[in-house]
Amino acid sequence: MEYLELILKMAVDMGFYMMIGLLLVAFTNLLLKKEFIADHLGSNDLWAVTKASLLGVPLPLCSCGVIPAGMYIKEKGGSDSSTVSFLVSTPQTGVDSIVATYGMMGLTFAWFRPVAAFISGIFTGTLVRLFGRKNSRKDTEAALVKLEEDCNGACGCCESDCDSVEETQVSFKNRFRESFRFTFGEFLSDISIHFLIGVVVAFLIMLLVPDDLIVSLGLQGGIVAMLAMVAIGLPMYICSTSSIPIALSLLAKGISPGAAFVFLFMGPFSNIASLTVLSKKFGRRTMILYIAGAVISALAFGFLLDELAGVLTFPDFSQNMNLSHEGAAGIVRYLLAGIFYIFVFKAVFIKAKTRFRRRTVD
Repeated sequence: MEYLELILKMAVDMGFYMMIGLLLVAFTNLLLKKEFIADHLGSNDLWAVTKASLLGVPLPLCSCGVIPAGMYIKEKGGSDSSTVSFLVSTPQTGVDSIVATYGMMGLTFAWFRPVAAFISGIFTGTLVRLFGRKNSRKDTEAALVKLEEDCNGACGCCESDCDSVEETQVSFKNRFRESFRFTFGEFLSDISIHFLIGVVVAFLIMLLVPDDLIVSLGLQGGIVAMLAMVAIGLPMYICSTSSIPIALSLLAKGISPGAAFVFLFMGPFSNIASLTVLSKKFGRRTMILYIAGAVISALAFGFLLDELAGVLTFPDFSQNMNLSHEGAAGIVRYLLAGIFYIFVFKAVFIKAKTRFRRRTVD
């Protein structure tokens, strides 16, 4: 019963902060468009790489959903270096995950994640700028034609992102309506299943992993623990918000903040499906630089966070899993969390029904 209470309270907290985050996603999507981003990323200089990373940080796109956006930037003349910078910084965080990270993991993780995403995007984009292939738009049109097939076939999680990237000019009222429709429809559909998986995995870690196992194996911190987080996180498909409950459960079991951060970095960063698409569209050399830049960045920031542990403030994560929900604030928290999970299960149901119909037709 104790673990059931823990997972319930964590799920309520995640739902509450995700609901707030989704509202911010709607406004971000309304104000910051792919066309605006693409117009600023055409050159191959450091300034374009920096802008690409900065513009990618607040966008709420997952590691597969970001691929069509990156291809759109490339099709509009974006350089390989600026596009890779965007692809690295974007999936690690977003306005929704920043809010959820602050609520669940405290202020330090909340600002550290976007800062690390921003710098790692610049670093990896610079690697591609210096050592990657010469920027070329050859075969870009053919890549875009095949993008929907590649993306849907690879991971099945970004059907909505693979629609036509050309949008008509509509009134602000219609854009406002469409932004909220996208946020609570297509965007939530992309992350819904993986969000629930993250909560379930966190529960299994809390339930099945002995409290002293991580410490006894020497995996609480250091290079071995961080490399283990790289190996676990790199091939996974998990969005930046879904990684939070898993990281929380690992912290509660004794893993260091730096090692937990490496998982927060590498889990949302990429997955096998998106790496396959990237290899086809940008070439093997660029993909290797993409992975190398991310791994180096994750380890560097993981070690930095552990080194600063004596200076920075972290909550007691074992106590954080036991937050009480009482009074009027608790009612509001439960209400918003309940609304969020209604949207989540609705999205999962619609997605499952759509896939069932497609298989029946096929």
